Amino acid sequence: MASPSQVEPRQYIEILDEEFSQYLEVAQSIAKTMKRPKDKKICIKYIRKCMELDAPNIEVKAHRNEFFRYFLRMLQSTAASQPPQYDAWPRSLTSRLSSSLLCNRVVRPNPPVRDKCISKVTANRCESRIFPSNEIMASLLFTGVLILLASASLILAHRRRQNDNDPGQPLFLTTSIKSGKVQEARRAAEVPGRLFANIRSYSGYLTVNEKYKSNMFFWYCPAKNNPETAPIILWLEGGPGASSIFGLFIENGPVEMTDNGNVQRRTYSWNNDYNVVYIDNPVGSGYSFTENDAGYAQNNDDVNRDLYEALSQLYKLFPQFENLPLYIAGSSYAGKFVTALGYKIHKTQEEATKAGNRPPVNIKLGGLAMGNAFVDPITQIDYGDNLFGLGLIDEDGLAIFKKMEAEIHACIERNDDACVNRVSERLTTNAMGTTEGTVLGNLTGYNYLFKFVTTEFDITSFPAWFRFIQQPSTRKAIHVGNTTFHHLEPNSIVDQKLRKSISQSVAPWLAELLNHYRVCVYNGQMDLLITYWPTVRYLRKLQFNGAQDYKAAPRQFKPSAKPKESSRISSFWSHDKRTYIAAKQIPGCGTLIYLATSYDPRLGWQKFGFSSPN
Repeated sequence: MASPSQVEPRQYIEILDEEFSQYLEVAQSIAKTMKRPKDKKICIKYIRKCMELDAPNIEVKAHRNEFFRYFLRMLQSTAASQPPQYDAWPRSLTSRLSSSLLCNRVVRPNPPVRDKCISKVTANRCESRIFPSNEIMASLLFTGVLILLASASLILAHRRRQNDNDPGQPLFLTTSIKSGKVQEARRAAEVPGRLFANIRSYSGYLTVNEKYKSNMFFWYCPAKNNPETAPIILWLEGGPGASSIFGLFIENGPVEMTDNGNVQRRTYSWNNDYNVVYIDNPVGSGYSFTENDAGYAQNNDDVNRDLYEALSQLYKLFPQFENLPLYIAGSSYAGKFVTALGYKIHKTQEEATKAGNRPPVNIKLGGLAMGNAFVDPITQIDYGDNLFGLGLIDEDGLAIFKKMEAEIHACIERNDDACVNRVSERLTTNAMGTTEGTVLGNLTGYNYLFKFVTTEFDITSFPAWFRFIQQPSTRKAIHVGNTTFHHLEPNSIVDQKLRKSISQSVAPWLAELLNHYRVCVYNGQMDLLITYWPTVRYLRKLQFNGAQDYKAAPRQFKPSAKPKESSRISSFWSHDKRTYIAAKQIPGCGTLIYLATSYDPRLGWQKFGFSSPN
């Protein structure tokens, strides 16, 4: 056989592959001559295993052939009832691991014979004494398996060294979806489970604007139980500019990060009984990106446009979605996104029905769920009362807050978003997203606004999932390549673009949706920005068919007991979990709250009637 120095690399690769093919043919021929069917079956099985081995370059291909030549000699010796020549082990393969695996002790199966085959590793070769016997086939096959394992470990180790630093390429699915190659696209979108506790999932990019090359990243996790009939939850993160991957790893997804940075299955996950889709929204958040500045959303209508397009493509990629109810969920600023998308779906379906047409995609909207949601700015920008009630500011501080909040409300009433941003940055968080130099920071010393028992954000507790999701191996697995990852970056371009519409309320849209769908709004008391009482006030201002019944519904103190309903609207206050719930059809969203507030999810969604739409 020619050496690498005598031929071009490509030619040498062809020679090695041709040689390997010939070896396989010889091995298969030898296997057919074996007398015992069991031996023949086992031998053919491991030959096939050899055929499945991949060799990415010349070095590994050469090692593979060396291994197989040795295996071939053993088969020939066995077929001829001759002792295998262990000392023929290739000298070039000096791997201590490989030698240790192959040089194992074999006991002659004939009981009267007391001698043993003793093998040892000396000078990178095996020295052995062994007795010829047809029964030694089992030992030879075992040794053959060890050869395969050694070969596979060599190849995999080499590939792993290469792949650890290989982020792969972004996977754009839209062209395949639109050309009808749905099965091909779905296969390509499969995420290897090795890095993610062996969960089943799909991910990739959906092009939502071809002109601007705007692409949205999605990660879909089919339900662990009954995915064919389980409802869909679309989870959207807030910010604006936060990645929904945060929700997958930190809030409600099928996996979570351990303290030592490993990935493990989450015991209580929405994904147990629901098909959950995570989308990085708007474009520019997480792994979603655009190649044109005009591709960034500047208002709720832009967000709707891109999200609806992404959802339409997902429904083509997974056609079973059309038969399942969809619930849109999110937290914080995503209150706007959740409401806006729900309204977009509702109006699109409604207009198509009135015109006697089929909508672009048949989405069975079941309802919405929002936690600490930013929906109605003029009502919810009200921080002073909560801070005063918690004892974090005194009366003088409260007076300052009241004065500046009145300024913000005046800005909102005249649709002056620049003014809203300017005053807000002086009051609560600056342009860099911190409280430094703001009234809130100066009066309280807080720089962490989402849990008042935590005065300062511990950056060391944050990066585990953040680092993991950007590792080359993870990038390759979820098909994002070298795309830059953005999550809650201070003064991000996503935030800058949407600041122009920060004062825009989606409360009228929410009121319209309440006439048709289940809506669940829940609030934690520890959030210093999206606080409890302002949420109550905007809900009580909503004008919808059951508004009066909702306002008259009594509060209940024990969520373990089913709240009394007035018409189809109820509300109750969970004292021990500090959660206020205002919901249309409490049975329809009770378990969302149980999950969101760490109640035992084993109570089951179906018990609360959430599994089917109205």
